[in-house]
Amino acid sequence: MALPDPDRSRVVLIGTTVYRDKKLPDLPSVARSLNDLAEVLTDPVAGIVPERNCTVLLNEGDLRELGRELVRTVSEAEDLLVVYYAGHGLVGGKRHELYLALSDSEWEAPGFNSLEYEKLRGAVLDSPAANKVVILDCCFSGRALDGLMADPATAVLGQLDVQGTYVLTSAQRDQVALALPGEEHTAFSGRLIRLLREGVAGDPELLSVESLYLRLRSLMKAAGLPLPEKHATRTAEHIVLGRNRAFTVTPPDRPPDPEVTESREADADERASLAWDAFRPDRGNAEGACTTFAAYKRLYVLLACLVGALSFVAAAFTATSNGAVVLRVALGIVTIFLAVAAFGFVGRARSPVRLEIGAQGIQLFARSGTTWLPWNAVDSVAVRRVGGARHVVASLREAEMFPDLDTFGGGPRFMRGGDALDICSIDVLRASRHEVVRALLTYGGDRFKASAAGPPRPPIDMSADRWDDVLTVAARVENDRRQRPVDRRFTLHHQAAMARDTLARALHEAADGGPVAPHVTPWVWTTASGGRPLTRHGHETGVELRLSYYSRPPAAAGPLAGPTPPPALPVNPKRPGRLVWRVVLAVGCAFSGLMTIGAVGATVTRGFPSVWGAIVGNVLFESMLVGSVLLFGRELGLFKRK
Repeated sequence: MALPDPDRSRVVLIGTTVYRDKKLPDLPSVARSLNDLAEVLTDPVAGIVPERNCTVLLNEGDLRELGRELVRTVSEAEDLLVVYYAGHGLVGGKRHELYLALSDSEWEAPGFNSLEYEKLRGAVLDSPAANKVVILDCCFSGRALDGLMADPATAVLGQLDVQGTYVLTSAQRDQVALALPGEEHTAFSGRLIRLLREGVAGDPELLSVESLYLRLRSLMKAAGLPLPEKHATRTAEHIVLGRNRAFTVTPPDRPPDPEVTESREADADERASLAWDAFRPDRGNAEGACTTFAAYKRLYVLLACLVGALSFVAAAFTATSNGAVVLRVALGIVTIFLAVAAFGFVGRARSPVRLEIGAQGIQLFARSGTTWLPWNAVDSVAVRRVGGARHVVASLREAEMFPDLDTFGGGPRFMRGGDALDICSIDVLRASRHEVVRALLTYGGDRFKASAAGPPRPPIDMSADRWDDVLTVAARVENDRRQRPVDRRFTLHHQAAMARDTLARALHEAADGGPVAPHVTPWVWTTASGGRPLTRHGHETGVELRLSYYSRPPAAAGPLAGPTPPPALPVNPKRPGRLVWRVVLAVGCAFSGLMTIGAVGATVTRGFPSVWGAIVGNVLFESMLVGSVLLFGRELGLFKRK
């Protein structure tokens, strides 16, 4: 981060204190807010621009004059442009657009004599400034976040300097901003001015707009005021708005001023909520005290190249084919399908590199960065369906303060509508849902919450007198040495593991007639074990309790202490993953379908040299298509397995 060039930067401050419409009350605190904000931004020591580059438009009622002055100022900015507005925010029109009230604005018809936010947005987009900050201190200012401030035509990625746009609003899209009685400034601007004037203890030498937003949000929440909102494009979070007056190289000799550190002491929960780190560079869990799940990164790269090449070949064949219109339309549909699949595999290839669940917390190593969530900052963690796929979701305090990471970077995302983070999808990991749940249960303990969308947990009675039928099955296994399942429903792996330990004691404890089945050992089967489920419950939940015969009598089970997981949970390398098999079947369906269409078209156009060639070609490709579709449907669960 670096200070902007003061000679190539501009600041525009717009505010209205007096309104002619009686329905719009006057705001005397706006004038003080504009003057004090101009003072801190033009300060020779900690400011960002000289006074000549700061334009203050107070109580400007002429919309045309305001527009001319605004366009002139924003066109002069080359490095940083800051546009600030304080006043009444009005909502009008069928689309409920946001209007910034001026002195001549009317409550009933704001569209004719108010500054439409879309026009302000257009002026900012047309500015040659590399970095742009828009600050709105008005009611309903969150509606400004509905449209992006980024101009795709001028977007240049990969530049070393900070470029982008940052929009900061004092309230959400359906909230009103407040001017508290007895305060010199508005609630939002007053706290912003104080942070710029006094600094933030413990922060770096330069105050970025993102750090100011986080401190503002903390102060507003502690005071029970509407929470500010923000939207940033590219690396706009690093735009600097001034020097930190509270920055010290060495620890201070005396305690800091309580007024300076009010943002830290206002609420103890605010400090605890920031225990997580969105960009931790090192590992949070100790070596050997965590379970690591890697992603199918290389596989997705290979599939993206393969399917992309097939889509290119199909597109070329469609463009150069002289066959019937129906055939060309069918080929076009196949081309679109393959292209969409290729883009999907590219997105999966950019997904998380690995997920670590350990004794200290959860850590995600993704393209956008390394995110660390210690257990003391996580309220609960669960596996939920998000967009049709199963995701690891963590609930934690102040999840809204989590930064907006790159969408294609595979990092965690804030889930709107609740204090939760979508950590990652299980489908991109080389592990099944049961393995991830097992790790969350082992290390997370009571913080793990079963998904509400999953099947209900049945009560499991593990007392010894309830295992009579199982003891009979164990005796049969002891005699004929054939593996048999235990007909009990277990929704989660840890339930079956606890039942396994209790049953092991019941089987091997000495009774009047000796051990019931000295060579029989119960064990937990999952989808990663290989083979098929033996019961209906196992087919539905993917977890089964089974009995097997071992020539060497196993040791007696010790006291029940819950399941003890191995250090890692690898997938069986001898059995190809289910995802790979599904991809192979999908490609087979697409290929056989394409060839079937070609065979039918060749038959209609008499492209085969003989009748027997047409018959053999159609039978061959149509049988391949039917077989691939049946296998694919069976794999997806469309047909019940017997």
